[in-house]
Amino acid sequence: MPLLRLAYITQFLIALIAVFVLWSEVGGQSHLDLMPWYWKLVLGGGAAFASVKATMAAVGREKAWNGQSLRWLGVMIALLVCCGLASYYAHINEEPDEDEEQETGSLTSGLPRYSTPYSSLLRLAPAHLIVVEQGLKQSFVYSEVSLAQSGNGVRQVRDAALRGKC
Repeated sequence: MPLLRLAYITQFLIALIAVFVLWSEVGGQSHLDLMPWYWKLVLGGGAAFASVKATMAAVGREKAWNGQSLRWLGVMIALLVCCGLASYYAHINEEPDEDEEQETGSLTSGLPRYSTPYSSLLRLAPAHLIVVEQGLKQSFVYSEVSLAQSGNGVRQVRDAALRGKC
């Protein structure tokens, strides 16, 4: 019997790890970090405990799928659903980060982008104009603000890029 207790303890520890890995992967680690510790203790520990009790019920009787093991399986599934609901609650009530800055400029493309199997060479040009050469075709990516400031600089940069001077 002591060997069986050691197996149950080992199963509980493995189930505890599995519950929290599953919870962080499915619910998102950032949402799990925002939750109070007592929610994580009760829901995660309860689900691991319910899995051990379901195993104990299956081993303790002649038939593995008996009423007691199915009841503990139902408790475990209910606790895992509560884990999902707690992640959803944390997602809904999450405070936005103050440090994140929203970008004011948007990116547009001056010419259509072509995808070719040739390797891309990225070159930075004046007035924040990025010239990407892909084989024989060029693609120009620029911000609207830098294009408005550069005026005719786009043509000059393109000609310089074709000559290989930038």
